[in-house]
Amino acid sequence: MHRVTAYANSSERTSGRFCAAFAAGAGAEVAEDFQLRPGAMALFGSPSLWELLTQAIGEGRDWYYGDHGYFDRGRYYRVTRGAFQPAARDLRAGDDERLDALGVEIKPWRRAGGHVLVCPPSASYAHLMRRAGVTVARGDDWGAWASRKLQKYTDRPVRIRTKAAARASARPLEADLKDCWAVVAHMSNTALHAALAGIPIFVLGPAASRPLAKTDLSAIEDPFFPENRREIAASLAASQWTLDEIAAGDCWRALA
Repeated sequence: MHRVTAYANSSERTSGRFCAAFAAGAGAEVAEDFQLRPGAMALFGSPSLWELLTQAIGEGRDWYYGDHGYFDRGRYYRVTRGAFQPAARDLRAGDDERLDALGVEIKPWRRAGGHVLVCPPSASYAHLMRRAGVTVARGDDWGAWASRKLQKYTDRPVRIRTKAAARASARPLEADLKDCWAVVAHMSNTALHAALAGIPIFVLGPAASRPLAKTDLSAIEDPFFPENRREIAASLAASQWTLDEIAAGDCWRALA
């Protein structure tokens, strides 16, 4: 087994808990000194560790990226190898029982609506993604860029939902999805939940929801209504784990 180090920011509780669990399940060591060691690296998606991650990627190392889960965030954590979210080719075999236990509801496709909802990445997240080699539309205001692009192809009103504003106002996603024609995002988990709620999606980055989306905004009036939403959702349910499952090695055995 190749050497793996889990890098934790001790000042961030989630980072420490995730890395302790990952190290236990993978037989790895935990480092908190921000010094890159030989071998592969694992981390929870903390901006404070991005310098190490970009260095590891630049050196061609294996890396394991943890973040909050696709479903039941706070209890489950998604983990991917060599990517921030799984590409279609990397999706694991689904588990309907696991999906059903999460209470995930898949609603019929809605084929009518008014506004387009744009869910941009934050400027800091977009910057970090670019540093890690992920293509993100140029410009700090991704939402404004997407809005201008959409206005070339539709007369529908465009509504922008930033994570910061939604958190500050405690506005639920369901409120913005009401009478929504389509959701546009880069890698936001919002796109996945919109698709499962029956709202067509347009995904411009390497997101787990990309198999359910169109990727060209010029097709905004002709969205995609795929029939494999349950299959994709079950695959993602099989690609997230509780901390106990991670510590038991379930995640490591699936990805290593």
